[in-house]
Amino acid sequence: MKLNFFKTVIHTGENKEYLFPTLRICRILSGEFDWKIGKNTLHVKSGDIVLLNNLAPRKIINAKTSRSEIEVFEFSPTYILNRKLLPEMFYGENPVIASSKNQKLIGRLLSVISESFGTIQSHNLFDHILQAVFDLLENDSHRIESGRKHSAKVFEAIEFIWEHYYEDISVPDVAEHLNVSKNHLEKLFKDMHGIGVGEYIRSIRVYKAISLLEKNNEDSVLDIAFACGFNSNSGFYKAYKAVTGRNPRRNRNGS
Repeated sequence: MKLNFFKTVIHTGENKEYLFPTLRICRILSGEFDWKIGKNTLHVKSGDIVLLNNLAPRKIINAKTSRSEIEVFEFSPTYILNRKLLPEMFYGENPVIASSKNQKLIGRLLSVISESFGTIQSHNLFDHILQAVFDLLENDSHRIESGRKHSAKVFEAIEFIWEHYYEDISVPDVAEHLNVSKNHLEKLFKDMHGIGVGEYIRSIRVYKAISLLEKNNEDSVLDIAFACGFNSNSGFYKAYKAVTGRNPRRNRNGS
């Protein structure tokens, strides 16, 4: 399992739209706002726990407070694929908010991860805790169902892309690996998620670049772009701007 944990602060007026290709459990630590997730708008406040699918663009709107702090637990989609937890909870159109009856217990479990992250070398503990969180959510009758049947081919495509995003792969390569036509794969992807396979590959590469830019001050932006699967400086900057609305150098400088 590839788990990452961090906290982020959102101030009033920060209303850019972002698309990060990770599955996320978000705990609202403070603040209150409306969250536009894909075509849906979800009202969240301090204490809420929200599960976000990894393909819907997200944007904060109608902030009720000047400052909001969010705790984010993100992990690769391959972790979900072999579990009984319904993938539709993450890959469907609708966000999921934990019911009030489970929020307190889930919150305690997430606190163990947030307080221990970075101090424990083995992720086995986090793996077991997240399994407990998923089990609670799976049995949570209050959760929102996506109402769509998942496509095994699409999940296979996502897993393949995550394993090879840093290589020179294209949409035809993904289709060939799955033994389907390029047009059929694109139709499955767009029907299920509303975006194309190529856009998804680019968003993963940009996300990985963001992670490296924040942690690595030695390699150049271009070196990081190449390490994430881009083959030109201009292509990287164009994709980065399209996905985040920012300049890569600004991300590295923390502004």
